[in-house]
Amino acid sequence: MKYFYCYSERFKKALCASGFYIIREGFNKNTNSKYWVFIGSDAFNYYKNNIYQKERDKY
Repeated sequence: MKYFYCYSERFKKALCASGFYIIREGFNKNTNSKYWVFIGSDAFNYYKNNIYQKERDKY
């Protein structure tokens, strides 16, 4: 199983609004940046590479 680490608040909001679930969240200990982890699936990758590019300004 592949995981996707998201460091963008805007992308995280778009993913959650599109039905993807956060499975973990935390802070990068080197940069102190917050991140969210999603399961990387074919549907997830399609959304990330195609749909989000068209609707990201909504978030």
